Amino acid sequence: DRRRQGLTDEELQAWLSVRDKMLIHAILSEGIHQGLDALLELALKNNPSLGMHADQNGNTPLHILACREKSTKNNHLISILISKCRASAKEVNNQGRLPLHIAMDNYWNLDNAIDYGVWQSTKIRTIMVANVDALECFDTICSKNNEKVFLYPFMTAAWHGDLETTFEMIKLRPNALFHSMK
Repeated sequence: DRRRQGLTDEELQAWLSVRDKMLIHAILSEGIHQGLDALLELALKNNPSLGMHADQNGNTPLHILACREKSTKNNHLISILISKCRASAKEVNNQGRLPLHIAMDNYWNLDNAIDYGVWQSTKIRTIMVANVDALECFDTICSKNNEKVFLYPFMTAAWHGDLETTFEMIKLRPNALFHSMK
């Protein structure tokens, strides 16, 4: 069956050699491209808790996908993961970061998002809608002089000059604005 999904023998061996609970991590890290969405859906259909398992750094599969560059394929994988395991959007890693925090960092750092705001990113909107409460959770970032700064997601968006995203986030969770004034 796996060969019919377009997996090479090497990819099939990598898939078979992984312990069950780290299956999705292996699927995402092995660079399997063809049939990846079908493989992810099948794994999560049979065991949705696979989407909650964290690696040694506390990263769930959603954290891993949040780190990847923007692409239609990646957005589709995030949608599959969230549809089968929505709670993964609420998991923090060992650094206390949510998938939303990582996706926002990735957006400005890797995707070089000068042309349009985060709000236009399907990846970030999907993760944000899965865990709107994340808009009221601090993220720890380092400033230019390496001091730790604690910002709500709307503050991070404003810091990057993304006013549309700042507005949309405050509109979704106005309490975050009031919490920030305490």
